[in-house]
Order: sequence, then C-alpha cells, then structure tokens
Amino acid sequence: MAEVKRVRMRIAGMSCGGCEGRVAQALQGIGATEVAVGFRRGEAQFVIPAGVAATTLTDAVRGAGYRPLAIEDAVPVVNGCGCGNCG
Repeated sequence: MAEVKRVRMRIAGMSCGGCEGRVAQALQGIGATEVAVGFRRGEAQFVIPAGVAATTLTDAVRGAGYRPLAIEDAVPVVNGCGCGNCG
C-alpha cells in the first residue's frame, strides 16, 4: 500500500459552494482523495500520496483561482489511521 498523508490547507478567496467544488476538483486532479473543502472555514482537508510536494498542492489551488495560505497538517496515515500517534 502506498504511503499517504492527511493534510489540512488554509485557503483564501473562496466565497461559495462553487468555489469549494473548484478547489476539490483541482486537488483531486493531483491525486487527492477524501477531499472536504469548506469556504466558510477557509480550508480543505484531504489525503494525498506522501511523495506529493507541498508546492504541487499550492500550485493546484492557485491554478483554480484561490490563494493557498498554509499547510497546517501533513500527518502520515499508518494502517488507515491519520491521527499522528500511530506508527
């Protein structure tokens, strides 16, 4: 099984459900799964293969027309758990 990490990214510029959909589609286009985007919270949470660089994530969001602010979490997922304590 390929190694993955659970990520939370802060994003500026989203104002509606359509924005959420565009960000989700951009992230899925680079291999993200379990994508949940919230314009009210200004964030996206998703699982991505561990080898994907942070710049790939931010470039995807920027390419969708939004401003990535920070990647707050990048926790490895071990045996299906992404709590950060398993390993």
